[in-house]
Amino acid sequence: MGLCDNMSMLRKYFFVLFILLFFTLVACTKEEKLPVEIPIADGDHDGITDLSDECPDTVQGMHVGKKGCSASELRTQAITILEGIPTETLTKQEKNVLHSAISNISFSMDPSLYNNNDLTCKTIIPFAFAQKAAVQALENLSCILDDASFVNATEENDYYTAIFQKDKKGKVVINASNPDNAISFYEYVEVSCPKITQIQAGQALEKILSANFIFVNDVYQGMTCEEEGAKDGALRNLEHSVENYDAGRYQFIVDNLGLAWGYVHQCDCGNPFELQ
Repeated sequence: MGLCDNMSMLRKYFFVLFILLFFTLVACTKEEKLPVEIPIADGDHDGITDLSDECPDTVQGMHVGKKGCSASELRTQAITILEGIPTETLTKQEKNVLHSAISNISFSMDPSLYNNNDLTCKTIIPFAFAQKAAVQALENLSCILDDASFVNATEENDYYTAIFQKDKKGKVVINASNPDNAISFYEYVEVSCPKITQIQAGQALEKILSANFIFVNDVYQGMTCEEEGAKDGALRNLEHSVENYDAGRYQFIVDNLGLAWGYVHQCDCGNPFELQ
């Protein structure tokens, strides 16, 4: 092989090497593309995305529940649901129960109840009793019975009749000779409600219970009472309200939240058990 041939081979070799280096440099200097973050829309900035937010226009700064609604919005929704119930087929007593539910929910929307600067001990107790009255009325309209197990139901004419097993612990015991295996006596309770109110009253009940929890939890988060046991008592009753919700004991929820609110204001209002 001559010198010219060797030079030709070298030129080819350096040319190939140059090409490889060039593309290596290009690959190294090419900007690495980072994944683009797509912002999730939350129009009212309440921490709940618009896709999941049932109240997309909540006033900024208001605390909300899991579905993005504030206590005030939930109560407004409950009243709207109840006011939409046709009353033509209701008896006078049933109309009074419906009116009681609406008026007590309306009372709990008094703006002064949402402003700690205006809150007084005189407003706490009426608020707690208004919540109780509203829940009781909605239970009556939706065929719900606290602390009881649903057994059977029938529909006849315009009424829905539910049968419940209500626990009467300690009243009568079967197999009392063996306390470990004793069976508590159960009393069967029949509850009747208009079919036209059953679903709507249940929906309203869900909303006002959620509203009351959000409201009381909000007050707890901002509590300033430093009296011993106050914070623990408020938190304990908030937790009990969740447990009773899971157990379907709605009046107990109202009692728990009333006590929690009482503990929050124990420094100013004294014994929280006065709410009961």
